[in-house]
Amino acid sequence: WRSDTVFMATYGRGVVVLKNKKQVGVITSADGLCDDMVEKLFRLKNAVAASSYSKGLSLIGAGGKVLATISKQQGLPSNMVYFVGESGDSLLVGTRAGLSIFRNGQKLRDWGSTDGLTGTKVLNAFRDREGHLWVVSDAAVFMFENNRLVKPFEYSSLPQSDFAISQSLYDSVSNALILAVGKEVIRIDLSGIPSENTQHS
Repeated sequence: WRSDTVFMATYGRGVVVLKNKKQVGVITSADGLCDDMVEKLFRLKNAVAASSYSKGLSLIGAGGKVLATISKQQGLPSNMVYFVGESGDSLLVGTRAGLSIFRNGQKLRDWGSTDGLTGTKVLNAFRDREGHLWVVSDAAVFMFENNRLVKPFEYSSLPQSDFAISQSLYDSVSNALILAVGKEVIRIDLSGIPSENTQHS
């Protein structure tokens, strides 16, 4: 990636590409973008993911070309996408209906309510410094263990009233999870969390 290239999401004009503070292009649905109303951009190792709340997501290469679009047609449980990230060579997609894991363009599996994943939004998914894979919904924090989702934190660790996670950030330097919950910001140290086995994806 070139440091002088900036991708900017817009709500109606697709993705604007800037270089050296000048606009050099616009990526729209006519170019294969999932939707001109882009909710968020996510930086990946070799692409930028543009998400929408109605038509899934698109992967954009460094040159501004749409590499792929992933929606319900390709196996997403919902076209409402809140998060896109990576774990190794796997693509992690958080939606309104759970977490989907893709590899090489193929869906490996979904994790949803039938697997114990509560909440209506998957806000984050990441592998911590110790190798644990975590999923954060608007209702709870989960960790993969023995190919299943577990809750390593009791609700006593979090506010008892108006419990709803609105934002989630993982700090890899301190190995801490930062949550915006109601009117509070909570920091949880993930170091030393006991685990028998970790699901690798």
